[in-house]
Amino acid sequence: MRGGCVTRGAPLPQAIDEYSKAIDLSPDPAHKDVSVFYGNRAQCWASLDKYEEAEQDCMSALAIDPVYVKALCRRAMAREKMGKVDEALLDLTAACMLSGFQARSLVSTAPPPPPPPAMRMLPS
Repeated sequence: MRGGCVTRGAPLPQAIDEYSKAIDLSPDPAHKDVSVFYGNRAQCWASLDKYEEAEQDCMSALAIDPVYVKALCRRAMAREKMGKVDEALLDLTAACMLSGFQARSLVSTAPPPPPPPAMRMLPS
């Protein structure tokens, strides 16, 4: 398995197939690497707007590695997209606590939204 680079440049269905093969061929299904395969495949599913599949893969990853912060964050995102806001908040809270509020995956890289029109008129 080529790891995270499978999703870089490869079509998502192909990446999903590669991660599925890695999971199926793993000699130890409880090995921590398998949880990463599930977590990466979950990201692929989420990128295809298949949030139920993403949530399920995150649950599989967390069954192997209960402190896998990226899997918690990815599951939170999938749950939020499915309208499971309370469960998403629990996942994000756990991720924050486990990472000591330091996980890079918890920080948005998107620029902040512009201020509302009323705020733009205030003197600086």
